[in-house]
Amino acid sequence: MIDWNSKEFETVLLNLLQEIERVAEKNGWGTGFKFGQKEAVLSLYDKLKKHGAILADEVGLGKTRVALIVMEAVLRAGGSVAAVVPGGLMFPAFAGMLAGTLGIHMAVSIIH
Repeated sequence: MIDWNSKEFETVLLNLLQEIERVAEKNGWGTGFKFGQKEAVLSLYDKLKKHGAILADEVGLGKTRVALIVMEAVLRAGGSVAAVVPGGLMFPAFAGMLAGTLGIHMAVSIIH
């Protein structure tokens, strides 16, 4: 179980955000975040520390990336993650983009 209020988790999350920025800069991808994504990660983290959250906004603003960044931070901090994803979203190109762009490596099982 992750203690959202622990300094350890906060450090892991902030280090992950910096790592994404470094990789993006090194590869000429800009900041590595679309408009508002980094702020959304920090806002989601702040809400999780207090009471939980539902991540919802307009189509195309990066909810998947925001959720995956927080999940990766949980994994790096020694926690566990379960994600329920519609089968149609887990086609190979999408999974590859997430692993390649974010450097996130998760075991994925698709249940039909």
